[in-house]
Amino acid sequence: SSISKTISATINTCKINYILNDGVLNIKNPTSYTVATATFTLNNPVRTGYKFLGWSESGSDAMSLSVTIKKGTIGDKTFIANWKKEEIKDIFSDKLVVDRTNKIIYKISVGSSIASIKDSIIASQSINFYDSDGNIIDNINREARTGDNVIIKFNNVDNKYIISVLGDLNGDGKIDVGDVAKLYRGFKKDNLLNYEKYSADVINDGYINVGDAAKLYGYIKGRISSLEG
Repeated sequence: SSISKTISATINTCKINYILNDGVLNIKNPTSYTVATATFTLNNPVRTGYKFLGWSESGSDAMSLSVTIKKGTIGDKTFIANWKKEEIKDIFSDKLVVDRTNKIIYKISVGSSIASIKDSIIASQSINFYDSDGNIIDNINREARTGDNVIIKFNNVDNKYIISVLGDLNGDGKIDVGDVAKLYRGFKKDNLLNYEKYSADVINDGYINVGDAAKLYGYIKGRISSLEG
């Protein structure tokens, strides 16, 4: 028993330090161990927008994605998290036209469903659609309307885009004289919001003028079959 007490007294506690370089450990790692500690493997950190390349130990450039400290190991240790910035994939397919600066999805054809937009979002952790009042849209088969919003979670970041349906200036999901009236008023007063301008620019020349109003009115009257082109 005296021998056991002597051996126990000579077991030193070793420290483990972690340099995470802006990473986060969602599951904590031990910060100390002894020669008698059971074998354990380190949990890996995460960092938004970065890929974890592995741990390196202080004094070494070698990296490992799986670090195990075996029973019987001794000595203080410092582990360093190494990262590489993720190459951001495009979250949209080429079926969607997107103003990335102003966060607007535009040139959506009237009658297009929310589902068709969702199917054209190719990289995400989650996708949620909301109407212009902020209510979640549960029925993805309903028509898209100007002023609807979509929040796309990608790389742990929420990206909010507003939807602009061509010709649907008042956001009711259809095209009628109310849209023509709003276009004309907006042209005269120059008070259309960016996403409404995309909806109003049916001539697709980058300007809002009486020509857009005339084309929209012609579509309503059946003189032209489509606003696209």
